[in-house]
Amino acid sequence: MSREIDALIAEHVMGLEPIWGVDLSTTPLFDWSEELNSKGAMRPAKEYSTDIAAAWEVLNRVSKFNIVETFPGGAKVSVSKGLDMYQGLADTPAMAICLASLKSKGIDVE
Repeated sequence: MSREIDALIAEHVMGLEPIWGVDLSTTPLFDWSEELNSKGAMRPAKEYSTDIAAAWEVLNRVSKFNIVETFPGGAKVSVSKGLDMYQGLADTPAMAICLASLKSKGIDVE
């Protein structure tokens, strides 16, 4: 499930263009040319849902105001979009960031 979430984040949050559409049964490639300043830079989405450094990139893209809370066995993330607040609850902070960020874009995968 995490690679599917990574693909959704890449397309809907990070604004990357899928090369051949998002088929959630496989790993789609995305055009990273603009971000990497090179032509034909096709590669899979970053591991946003498992790599905390990549997840922070997502959080910075989605909201200037956010709250990340960790507790034994999980994490809760709240992100703002205008006056609305969206929350993600998961086992890890990276996944909670992804879930909250996708909710802010109108995509609920929980």
